[in-house]
Amino acid sequence: MKVILTESQLKYLISEVSTSEIDAECKNVNLNPTDAQKDAGNYKMGHFRIKGMPISIENPKGSVRKYKNDKEYGQIVMKNHYGYFTNTTGNGKDGDAVDVFIGPYPDDFDRVYVIDQNNKDGEFDESKVMLGFKSKNEAKEAYFANYNEGWNGFRTITSVSLRLFKKWLYRGNKQRKPFSEYVEIQKKKLDESRLKKNLLEGKVVTFDNATYPKFGWAVIMAGGAGSGKSHILKHNLPIDGKMINKDDIGMLVYRIHPEGFKNFSRQKEGHIRKLNQMTRNGKYAERMTDNVVNTADPTRLPNIIIDTTSSSEENLISRIDLLKKGGYKICFIWVVTNRSEALVRSLTRDRRVPQSTFHSTHNRVKTIVPKFLKSCGDLITDAWIILNSGEDLHSQQPNDFLFRLEREGNGFAIPEDLQKTIERYVGASEVSPYGPDVYYQYNDIIDQFGTQNDDGSVSIDRAKLPRTLYKQNPIDRKTGKQINNPFL
Repeated sequence: MKVILTESQLKYLISEVSTSEIDAECKNVNLNPTDAQKDAGNYKMGHFRIKGMPISIENPKGSVRKYKNDKEYGQIVMKNHYGYFTNTTGNGKDGDAVDVFIGPYPDDFDRVYVIDQNNKDGEFDESKVMLGFKSKNEAKEAYFANYNEGWNGFRTITSVSLRLFKKWLYRGNKQRKPFSEYVEIQKKKLDESRLKKNLLEGKVVTFDNATYPKFGWAVIMAGGAGSGKSHILKHNLPIDGKMINKDDIGMLVYRIHPEGFKNFSRQKEGHIRKLNQMTRNGKYAERMTDNVVNTADPTRLPNIIIDTTSSSEENLISRIDLLKKGGYKICFIWVVTNRSEALVRSLTRDRRVPQSTFHSTHNRVKTIVPKFLKSCGDLITDAWIILNSGEDLHSQQPNDFLFRLEREGNGFAIPEDLQKTIERYVGASEVSPYGPDVYYQYNDIIDQFGTQNDDGSVSIDRAKLPRTLYKQNPIDRKTGKQINNPFL
């Protein structure tokens, strides 16, 4: 039997409803239903669909919402339409349907924002969905605008794709745990799935031509800040091992020495700079490595993965020599990312490094690593180069992005074509890391292409980005000469 839908029926099923259409639908909501009507849900509400999801509005914008939290009663004038996702009754933490606030862009949004709430005891209460907002900051402001001053139930806000959100909304009672925890679990599953796919396609690092060695390997991952070493670890590195990286060590140092950090935040450059200095002075990374090497069974050394941006070639050699003498086989991986892409990544992650540190690490790595690979002798068992971006901000990662280097002379040879590609990726060195001459400064990138959120995080509109974040006519302030831009 052929079913023919009317235009209005089809629109209801798949429509992108506008704000004016939602407002019109919510005009005749019954604002004073009886308790029996509330329990049965059989009074006049506003009904519509957004992205195929049926929604019922109980409290239109401008109405007074009466609520009860932890046995306390209150009321507030709503700044947004508020209701619930139809057909989700029983899924919410409280046994009710999943609640939703409607933003100003119901027909034009890319991300869904979900806020986890706490009760007065600090335990998870329920999740509230913010639908139709352009940014995390806008969604968070709207959430607080719909609660009375002094509301402290906010726990966290998570940005998620529409696809993953629908999976959470309609499959089982996942909503009874914090949404943020659900997203972390899904990310882990996705990472594992991508690693399995890469294993099948041969797009992984191997260890003496094997994967998942049980013990005896030390992986040295070199790359500037924002180069994506963590991404490679999750998707292209089939090994289980203890991770030793500067970020985690820095947080350990903070927990040991919290004094001197007022209102600590990983978004504050001064705090990160101070932590880095304390980590270097205390030689915490070296001490952690020593501890692993000296306390392990020498016949079953646990695999370790070290994220490094060594200050010198001598320092790098010394650290690897220690591991080699301790009985480890060494796999060296250079993660190469174009500096413009790394700048964007550094700005938008929650552990942003100071721009002086960012440029110093990239300057060091591009100078130290090639020399080290060519003269490392027998310190290294395997050496790899991974291209973890496109050549510029408008290009994709190449299909062939993993390169296992062959031994030549007293080290490893980087093929000429690959060397030229790497030179285009790493670009010119920043001659003035503390006040960049060659590349855009952090603040310029935010002002022209992004938004600084209230929590200190940064959102970048990638559609606005140029091919590269080189300045148009960079001048070396020391020599007064123009610096060549390889992308012009």
